[in-house]
Amino acid sequence: MIEKRNRFTVTDRKTVYKNNWIEVVEDSVTNEDNNNELVYGCIYSKPAVCVLPIDKEGNVYLNREFKYALNCESILAAGGFIEDGEKPLEAAKRELQEETGIIAKKWTPVGKIDFFGSISNFNYSLFIAEDLEFGKNDLDENESLEFFKISLVDAYKMVMDNEISYAGAVTLILKAWELKKNLN
Repeated sequence: MIEKRNRFTVTDRKTVYKNNWIEVVEDSVTNEDNNNELVYGCIYSKPAVCVLPIDKEGNVYLNREFKYALNCESILAAGGFIEDGEKPLEAAKRELQEETGIIAKKWTPVGKIDFFGSISNFNYSLFIAEDLEFGKNDLDENESLEFFKISLVDAYKMVMDNEISYAGAVTLILKAWELKKNLN
C-alpha cells in the first residue's frame, strides 16, 4: 500500500510526466466498497495565486494572453505559481508587480478555487488588490501579456457574456462585483 485516500487504497503509482509545474501520475487503486481495481490519472500542480487590482475609480486591470493548451487568447487576472517557501500573499504581490508593474497597499484575500478535482489538485488563492501604485512590469521570458484597464461594470458584463471565461478572472470579477454591491 502506498497510501489510503478515503475508501481507496493506492497500490501502485507511476509518474508519466513531470516538469517544474506539474506531475502527471497514474494511480492503481482498490475501492474498499466493492474491491474493484481502478486506474486514476491525476495531474498534480503547485498551488497558484490570482489577483484582481481595482483602482479608486472602479477600474480593474486585466491581461490578454494566448493560452497554448486552449489554443486561443484569454483574458485573465494577474497570477502564477507559488514558489517553494512562499506564502500565497507574497506570491500574489510578486505576480502582480511582475505582470502589471502594480504595487498595491491594500490586499483582501477572497477565497480559493479548485479546478477539475476529479483529475487535478490545481487551485488558486484569490486576492483583490487596492490602493494601487503603477510602475514597470518585469515579465518572465516566456510571458507575452497585453495589460489593459476596464471598468468593473464592463468586466462584469464580459463575464456574463462569456467574453471572459478564465476561471480565476471570472471568480475574482464576480466576487468584486458582489463586494461592491454590498458596500453600496
